[in-house]
Amino acid sequence: EEDALEPFAPAARAPTGQSERGAAGVGSRFGAAALGVTAAAGGLLLLWLWLQTPDLPPAGSATDSPAEAVEAEAAEVAALLPQGPALTVNLNATPWAEVEMDGRALGTTPLAGVPVEPGRHRFRARMADGRVLERDLEVDAEHRHIVFE
Repeated sequence: EEDALEPFAPAARAPTGQSERGAAGVGSRFGAAALGVTAAAGGLLLLWLWLQTPDLPPAGSATDSPAEAVEAEAAEVAALLPQGPALTVNLNATPWAEVEMDGRALGTTPLAGVPVEPGRHRFRARMADGRVLERDLEVDAEHRHIVFE
């Protein structure tokens, strides 16, 4: 048992009830035991922190720089986000119209930033004068502005 206290022997043998570190030390006749418990608790805390730390790439790996680490983290987050339409369209009519796309009501013009999947879509506009205009249009990065007249 004395071997177990050997690392803490100066505190255990302190004649004044204080460790050799003075008032800042453990400071009681239980000094060695308290220091041992503190060291054990500290070790457990370090073990717990180590277990909670996410796996990090090895030193010198490709993601060693902060900028690369941020880019890698952003790519991981982006992969978790739901993927929505890649494009938006802007619709207008003179003087105004109620617009549908693929049978789904979009609202009254002007409409801006309507999310749309790239590809062919059927647009229908009920004009202010009662006319109904229908168009099958290819929506892509070059064709995102639609006007009904």
